Amino acid sequence: MTAKWFWVAATFCVLIAASLNASAAAEPIVISPATLPDGRVGEPYDRTLMASGGAGGPYTFALTSGVTPVSFSSGGVLSGAVIAAPGTYNFRVLATDQVGNTGTRDYTIVIADNPVLISPAALPGGQIGQPYNQALTASGGAGGPYTFSIVSGSMPVAFSSAGVLSRPVIAAPGVYSFRVRATDHVGNSGEHDYTIVIADNPVVISPAALPGAQIGQPYSQALTASGGAGGPFTFSIVSGSMPVAFSSAGV
Repeated sequence: MTAKWFWVAATFCVLIAASLNASAAAEPIVISPATLPDGRVGEPYDRTLMASGGAGGPYTFALTSGVTPVSFSSGGVLSGAVIAAPGTYNFRVLATDQVGNTGTRDYTIVIADNPVLISPAALPGGQIGQPYNQALTASGGAGGPYTFSIVSGSMPVAFSSAGVLSRPVIAAPGVYSFRVRATDHVGNSGEHDYTIVIADNPVVISPAALPGAQIGQPYSQALTASGGAGGPFTFSIVSGSMPVAFSSAGV
């Protein structure tokens, strides 16, 4: 038996699976802190937001909705004195990394009132003809300078926008009630009611008695006055008759 050899050509098909390396998903951008502290009208506020994740910094911050009670920069800084009205401020912040990945966070800041207060609580009384000098001061709100004004009532002395009551009292005796308003530099205001009692200060003529006179002899006597709203004083005869001449100067 004779052996025969046959060569068979085999064809092999090899399948190679290609590994597709898709870009890994970027880590989310997270803005911190999670919450912000509340503020108060007129007081400084300074907080800085931070970001992490994504493709890394630098990060740029922006508001996408709402309003902030203080200024907000692209560096994520909330700063400045609070001049906004009291209330609740809701806003959303967007942080963007160096290649455009973004993340957001919602914040709420509650701004409390800081009323303008006027002092002192009460004013001293006065007396006709006597000097009166009292200065009002204000605090709170968004801070000074403060402007003062009279809302109602009447004043027994002069009153300036700086809150100064001054000059001698020339008003009639009585009780003077009035309301003062103080306004800060951004328009916040507060009011306070005052009462000033003005006492009488009668005009007093002296001397209490005059010396006698003798017929044919010179007579000279000067009357003086004090009190009231002060001089100059004018003298006149109300009743009776004079044995000598009498002038409006009291001589």
